[in-house]
Amino acid sequence: MAKFVASTSMSVSAAVAEITGAMESAGMMLFATIDHGENAVNVGLDLPATVVITTGNPKVGTDLISSYPDLALELPPRLLVRETPQGTEVWLASVVESLARLAGAPSDPAAEKIDGRLSSIVATALHLDS
Repeated sequence: MAKFVASTSMSVSAAVAEITGAMESAGMMLFATIDHGENAVNVGLDLPATVVITTGNPKVGTDLISSYPDLALELPPRLLVRETPQGTEVWLASVVESLARLAGAPSDPAAEKIDGRLSSIVATALHLDS
């Protein structure tokens, strides 16, 4: 399930640039950036700016997958950055919620750390923590 993280008046492309830069500065790996809006335009369709960022730390993710193999379907973690009528929103595919759904586990400190760290990086990148 997705968890709302933040909203900003930045454009989606500016927010993605700030978030990915902050992730790299924090030592996280950027695995993929999928621009669904651009992909829609490329096939003649219309979609508001919508980008998915896949990022993480293999040291943390590998340990979680070793303990909860089904979690491999949900890792590495993803952020959704999308344009809405109210501005740009950022959503997190919560690792804690995925763990509960797939493994029936109430929580795991590593999953909580991932969700918290990503939320914190987004807040810093979008200048929301001041």
